[in-house]
Amino acid sequence: KRNLKEHLTDDTLDLSLSELQSVPVKEIAAIPKATCLDLSSNQLTSLGLNFASSLIHLVKLDLCRNQLTELPENFGLLVNLKYLDLYRNKLQTLPLSFCNLRHLRWLDLKENPLVPKMMQIAGPCLDAQGCQFAARNVVKFLGELNREVEAEKLQKEAHEKKQLEKELLEQAQKKEPKKKKKKKNAAKLVENNREEIPENGSAITEIIDSNKDNLNCEVDDIDKVAPGRTVCSNIMSFFKSCILFMLFVTFTIYIISLYDEATYRKLIKFTRRYSRSFSINVPKWVWIYWHQLRTLIISLIINLVALAQYSVKQIMEIYSAIISDEKVDLYIETTKENLYIIYIKMADIITDGCDKLRKYVESYLK
Repeated sequence: KRNLKEHLTDDTLDLSLSELQSVPVKEIAAIPKATCLDLSSNQLTSLGLNFASSLIHLVKLDLCRNQLTELPENFGLLVNLKYLDLYRNKLQTLPLSFCNLRHLRWLDLKENPLVPKMMQIAGPCLDAQGCQFAARNVVKFLGELNREVEAEKLQKEAHEKKQLEKELLEQAQKKEPKKKKKKKNAAKLVENNREEIPENGSAITEIIDSNKDNLNCEVDDIDKVAPGRTVCSNIMSFFKSCILFMLFVTFTIYIISLYDEATYRKLIKFTRRYSRSFSINVPKWVWIYWHQLRTLIISLIINLVALAQYSVKQIMEIYSAIISDEKVDLYIETTKENLYIIYIKMADIITDGCDKLRKYVESYLK
């Protein structure tokens, strides 16, 4: 197994010309000091889903002369990136999350089969000024495009919500005449019963007795409601269990995506295959509400990820400041030496004490 620390010089990890076919993300993430990563002139076709989420501390990234056909959708998690070299790859476009690279100051996209619009925005990148121009314009363009996509999503959701409300209103209007008809029939039945009430006492007694029987039946029905409540509580517990199970499965799939991309892709393919057959029988309004809930959850996750990124960034800055400060290094070394001296003296004191105690016990026994 390759020791990556052998390729580390100051803050630069040089893995160029290493014939890499995949990025050793875990090993690189274990070296937080390496803020500059050189992966140029390898055989990379993709970076993997866990590349950006595990290496958010990167400031400089060189991926030139590889075989990259696309960047991961979450590439925008590299919020600290200032320098990015993608020269001579097979990229046609960039992910929308690229707009989050607000600190990017240098971008080289030469000799990539970019779509015409992206090629026009990036420019020729013939010199340093051209690469700075490309970084600024590409991030700006993808930011505007991302806002348009989000606006279209919101507009579509609003339209679907309005359509759903319209359908529910139509259903309610269809049910209203039926309710009125039932009320009318009930009133008519009561009126007929009043007309048919006999005037003799024995008949009235029979009616009272029948009412008592009906009352007893109603009491029995009330007694049967209690088990019904138990059934409702069981149903609610079942739904809660389903939601918790879904959350657990989602979290598990996310963890798998970080550590085993091949298994993750198989799981996604399997899920999509069976979800299509399941979705045919699900009502439309259920999907609309599910889409709104999913949007809410995704926005919550994005906010949590942003908070985590900010926290990690602050920790990394503090760590870098501590590591790079010579006074702090000197203080740490001095503290280690003092602790070692104290340890030696304490060991001597304990040894002398044990010897004196042994001699005292021996003299006492004699």
